[in-house]
Parts: sequence; structure tokens; C-alpha cells
Amino acid sequence: MKLFSDRHKTLLPRVDIIFLLTRILILFTIAWYAFFGELNSEIQQVFYYILVSFAVQLVYFYFAIQKRFDIKLAYLSVIVYDIMLIPFVVLYTGGIHSSLFLLLFPVVFVAAYVLTFWYSIAATSLVSLTYTGAIINTFTLDNLFDVAIRMGFIWVYYLVILYASEYMRKSEKRLLNLFNTLNMRTSELEKSQAQLEMIYENTRILASILDADSVIKEIMRLISKVFDYESSAVIFKDRQNNLFYRARAESGKISFHPQAIDISQMNLVKKVIMMGEP
Repeated sequence: MKLFSDRHKTLLPRVDIIFLLTRILILFTIAWYAFFGELNSEIQQVFYYILVSFAVQLVYFYFAIQKRFDIKLAYLSVIVYDIMLIPFVVLYTGGIHSSLFLLLFPVVFVAAYVLTFWYSIAATSLVSLTYTGAIINTFTLDNLFDVAIRMGFIWVYYLVILYASEYMRKSEKRLLNLFNTLNMRTSELEKSQAQLEMIYENTRILASILDADSVIKEIMRLISKVFDYESSAVIFKDRQNNLFYRARAESGKISFHPQAIDISQMNLVKKVIMMGEP
């Protein structure tokens, strides 16, 4: 089963930078608790280690944005790291009374944005379970409603981001298809314009030629050069309604020797002759 969703050029091209700035804010939050939080010395020491590891992980993500590492693996490392880290931070900053449960929302965002549906569901479920484990010791029936609201917001946020990211991908795919179509049409128009210019120039040259044989030679050259047909011919009809090749090109070889045509073997030519139209 595929782990990552397909990510091409996103409609929000700076989403990686925005997420990096979010990580920096989280880093400052952890630093504030590490240096100024009301923690005992042992827990404070652990927060120092968390601060260092978070900074290392942040640097890794930055270099991934600079395309030195795989950005998808960088996002995956964020998910795994935060699922393990944030419940621990919540646990030692007040449990159910800690406002740092808000740090779980960026994890849910990354899971919904980067992972495929079932893996993002699994990641969000782990977020809910680890948060429950972090607050279980401080949980009472009095704060049951608060816990339910928080869990509900986590899952609603997940569904919103999932819908938005899928909509972005579908819109992106439609836009890329539209751009490809426009590029093809532009290329065709440029080719047609070049052909028209060449036809105009060669028509001007034909108008200046008075010799019939020279006109036929110029027509054959024009057909071969402009339209790039593998086979072509100039067919004349005499006064007895007999048809004959005045010039013909086949497999790159041009012959100007007249040659009779069996009209019964050439239904398309016969139809053109009868209709008298191109």
C-alpha cells in the first residue's frame, strides 16, 4: 500500500516554508518551558534534551526544503517525532490542563497533507491515543466534556485538511492538464502560422513563374516542404477525359514523366474529378 500521496507543484507553493515557520514557533515554545517553566530539575533537564533534538529535526527539515533530503521523508520524520514527543510535553506541563495539546494540530495537518488516506487515519488515531495516554492520570468526569471537545476538534481539523488537500491535488491535476493542452495548441498554432507564411511566400514565387513545367516543379517542392507528405501527385485531365500523372512523388523520389492513370482503380481521385471541388 502506498504511504505518501502524490505531491507535485502545489497550489500553495510555500506550504513547506509555512510549516517550517510553525516548527520554529514550536521550538520557541519548548525553549520557554525548558528555561522558564515551573518544572522540577529532572524534568527541566529532559526538556533540554527535547529542545536539542527538536532543533536537530528542524535543521533536517530545512535542508529537505533545500532539496538536500527527500521532503516526504522529512515530513514522515516530523509525524513520528511529534507523536512521541508532544504527549510527553503535555504530560509534564499539566496533563489535561496543559494548553500544549494545540501542538498536536500541526501533526494532524502533516498526516492529512502528506500521507494516503488510511495511513493518515492511522496517524491521527495514534495522535488521539497518545494524547489520551498523556492526560489519563489527570482525567476526571468533570473534564470529560473538555476532552471530548478537543478530540472532536482534532478529527474535524483532520477531515477539513484532508478534503482541502485532495481538492488542491485534483485542481492541480486539472490545471496541469489544461496547461499541457494549451501548450499543444500553441505549438500547433505556431506550426500553422509557419506553414501559412511559407505558403504565402511560395505562392508569391509561383505567381512570378510563367513556364508551366516550372510551376509544376515548384508545386511539388512546396507540397513536399510545407506539408511533408510521403506521397503526392499532380494529375491532369485531357480533352478526352483521360487522367494522367503530370508529376508524382513517392518515397522521396519525384518523377515528372507523364503516366496514364486507370481511374477505375482510384475511387478517391474519381470522386474529386466528378465533384469538381477540392
